[in-house]
This record gives sequence, structure tokens and C-alpha cells, in this order.
Amino acid sequence: MVPNAPFPRVRTATLRDVPAIRGLLGQLGYDVGEEALAERVSRLMGNDGHLLLVATGDRDKPVGLLHAFRRDAIEKPPQVTVQSLVVDASARRLGLARALMEAAEDWAATMGVAELGLSTRIDRAQAHAFYESIGYARVSTAHQYAKAQECV
Repeated sequence: MVPNAPFPRVRTATLRDVPAIRGLLGQLGYDVGEEALAERVSRLMGNDGHLLLVATGDRDKPVGLLHAFRRDAIEKPPQVTVQSLVVDASARRLGLARALMEAAEDWAATMGVAELGLSTRIDRAQAHAFYESIGYARVSTAHQYAKAQECV
């Protein structure tokens, strides 16, 4: 970790973090090109409704990532949705995921949003156990659908 820095150190992501973020997303099975990822990070950095954080290790290198956003819906109160949470395999079980989730919870509270939600693949038993250990409960199961379309 960074000498004399509180552990774990959590900060807002920047464009210089893109290569490390790309590697972290790869550990979740997402292969995003660096140019596309840089564009997405840039867009999210400029949006007050999104939170993009990294937890850092030695030399301020990101070893954890969290992306969350405010989700307003008509059928229920606002929610902060944790879209992505990943900690590098070499840095797991050190409190980084917990610190990132606490930062997301604090962010939600500053916006007056009382509920956080997230989805996780059904085969990620360790993730399920982690979320339950920090107070999250499974509230539903669902099938997710998507349709690709051409953009003009």
C-alpha cells in the first residue's frame, strides 16, 4: 500500500486509471477495448449521477473498482445501483470491497437515497456471501434480456 496512507485508500477514478480498470474488468470476464473504456470513463466522470471509484495499492495503482449510479424509477423510490465491483485477485480479503461499498453507501446517503441494489451472477457464490456479510439480502431472481440494434 501507499506509505503513510490510510488502508485501504479509495479515490475517484481518473483517465490514467483506464489500463488498470481494463484489467480489473477482465477479471470479471469483460473484455473492453482501452479506447472504448477511456471514452466511457470520461463520460461517467462528468456525470453527477455516477460514482466511479478505485481502491489503490502500492504506487497508487488501482486494485479495486466500483461503479454505481443513481437509478430513478416510477414504480419505486430512487435506488443507487452498484453496476460493477471487482477487486484484483491478488488483493482480495483485505477490506477493499467493503471500503468501496461503504463509499457507495455514503454517496447514496448524501443524495438522500436510502436503498442500494446490485446484481451478481448466480455462479459467484463468494460474491453472494460477501454481500450478505455486509447486510445485503437477495430480493429477487430474474432473467435479463438484451437486444442489440444499429445506432445512427
